Amino acid sequence: MIIVFSEHHKKHLAFLKDQPIEVLTQFCNLILGYMRKGSEGSRKIFMGAAKKLGVSVEVIESALNALCFLFSEATKLNLKEQDFVDSVLVLAFPDGHNAYLKEVYLNNKVEIRNLLSDLSVELPHYKNLEWRLDIQLSSRTNRNLLNPIFLLQLETIDNTQSQTQVLQADWPNLKHLATELESALDTIKELYARRVSRNI
Repeated sequence: MIIVFSEHHKKHLAFLKDQPIEVLTQFCNLILGYMRKGSEGSRKIFMGAAKKLGVSVEVIESALNALCFLFSEATKLNLKEQDFVDSVLVLAFPDGHNAYLKEVYLNNKVEIRNLLSDLSVELPHYKNLEWRLDIQLSSRTNRNLLNPIFLLQLETIDNTQSQTQVLQADWPNLKHLATELESALDTIKELYARRVSRNI
């Protein structure tokens, strides 16, 4: 398995191809801090690098974003050494650049994986669902009334903390919800959905 680069990423990484190995080294040294903080605390560094290299700040930031994409995708896919080398070959970097990128990837792979897992969004997980059907059969004003209401008690877990939500739904809305959930479960079985979930 190799990384598939968009033309956008190839264009921004091409900037590093023409730079000496020392510049690539400085960019790689910035990667972990940049992944943690984003561009907030790095604006001064970008301005200094842009002035030194004689390019705009946007070029520096775009190159760093593309480099972050390279390392984060390689880590998500858990690429072996040879797969990483094959992925980088597409970028047509000099041999010294390729060897250095491979070294940075192998040395920081575990740290990048931990960083990506810390940045991932934790959503509540399903724990239990209890339901009850209430039906009003008639009232003083209407004898032939049939009004079914479903009461649902949904229990979820969020970081070992349990939460309970009580919901109320009528039959048409509950049927629509069930249809949508079945459709979502069918979508998970599709090839593109499995590819996306594997890369997340």
